[in-house]
Amino acid sequence: MRECQDLIMLLGLVSSGFGATILPLSLLSLHSLGGLRVIQLKDQTLISEPKVIWRKNSYLSKAAKEF
Repeated sequence: MRECQDLIMLLGLVSSGFGATILPLSLLSLHSLGGLRVIQLKDQTLISEPKVIWRKNSYLSKAAKEF
């Protein structure tokens, strides 16, 4: 199993039949799900860990550095 933070890529892979994914239901409402099957997980405790990601060795604004 792998983790991927790119929602568009994940949904593209699933749409092409390459795999399946587990996503928060709130994210799915932001995108058209034509042709995809959604199964809601019940009684599951899942933890989301927010991350801040930026390109290594590239410019980072002062605001981003302070954040």
